[in-house]
Amino acid sequence: GLPASPHTLSLQASRDGMRLLAAGDDGVVRIHDLEHRTTRQIADLRAPVQARFADGERTIVAFGGTRVAMIDAASGTRREITAAVPIDALEVSGPIAYWVDHGGALWKLDLAGTVPLQVPVDEPVHDLAWSPDGRWIALAGAIHLLVADRTQPAQPPTPVMTGDTRALEWSADS
Repeated sequence: GLPASPHTLSLQASRDGMRLLAAGDDGVVRIHDLEHRTTRQIADLRAPVQARFADGERTIVAFGGTRVAMIDAASGTRREITAAVPIDALEVSGPIAYWVDHGGALWKLDLAGTVPLQVPVDEPVHDLAWSPDGRWIALAGAIHLLVADRTQPAQPPTPVMTGDTRALEWSADS
């Protein structure tokens, strides 16, 4: 088999399905090439992390605790920022990362920048998911399922339905 962390915390397929981005409890971020059955270690952050492809798969965003690392997929060069509160969930669309912190606040980071911005939401949020086209982000709020339009950043997230949302997933054709 291919090398792996003792416990894999995240696993994401590339858009073409030929590579897997894996990160685990040992802090190691790896890309597995499924066709050639090879593995390349991208980074060792020495603490439990999850990872997401970003910016056309040229960048990898690794996160764990209050740490967010942006890693160049080709060179391994990285830079880090520290969030004020531990991150519970993080998703990326293009060059933008959104995350939910342990207190239920929503944050946005342009991956070229260094300062995350808090996104105003009228209720605590506990999960998020991007639409396949990257335009919409679904937010599991404490009271509502909300959606935000990435093309309209000045507009607040809109409630879609009332109730406790437990899981978020978009269909591939949405």
